[in-house]
This record gives sequence, structure tokens and C-alpha cells, in this order.
Amino acid sequence: MGVAWDPSGSGKTAIRVGAGISHDVVPLDLELNTESVSPFRLTVIGSGVSLDNPWAHYPGGDPFPYNYNRSNPVFAPYGSYLPVPENMKTHVEYSWNLGVRRQINPSWFVSATYLGNHTVHIWDGVE
Repeated sequence: MGVAWDPSGSGKTAIRVGAGISHDVVPLDLELNTESVSPFRLTVIGSGVSLDNPWAHYPGGDPFPYNYNRSNPVFAPYGSYLPVPENMKTHVEYSWNLGVRRQINPSWFVSATYLGNHTVHIWDGVE
């Protein structure tokens, strides 16, 4: 939103002010593959695998098809987890400006502008 004003009405002075609020969206890469990492998928690391019976040494036999059990989730021991809060707020940037411009003669102008901004809810990952 912005406003421009000529205080004298002569067309030689312009005062401009503006402000805005910018919102961000949840980036899709934050949610990328969340459904295919522990505990929502099965990670199988086999040892002593025989092609005749690949699941012979796996506890319980063939683990497929895998069904996620909410009461007993299985986490991979080497996994890296970034918990995402349910009520996470997106970035918000507040910006504002004030500008004054004055015509001295037909070919010279003097101008001064102030720009400001403030950003909140900046995300940072801590594992």
C-alpha cells in the first residue's frame, strides 16, 4: 500500500510513503519425502542374504507389504529427524518506506528515501 502527496500543490515536491506485509508459504522441500522416511517406511538392511531365500535371516520373515503401526513405530537407527511443529508459522516480512523528492530547477532534483523491514518467524533447523 502506498500514498504520494504534493504538500504545496506546485508539482515540485513529492512525499511518498508505503508499507507492506509479505507472507511466505511452507516450502514443498520441507515436506518432501516425509511419507517415505522412518517411521513411515521400512528400512531393511540384510546380512547373509541368499537369493534362494532372501528373508531367511530376517526376523519374522518377509516384511512386505509393510504397514505402519501408529502404536509401535519403527525408527531407523541412522535416521535424521527434523520435527515439524503442527502450528508452525510461515515467514512474515513487514516493510515500509518514506521518500521525499524536490525539484530544484528543471534539470536538478534532490531525493532522500528511508527503507525499513522486519522479518519474523524465520525457520532454522536443529536436529
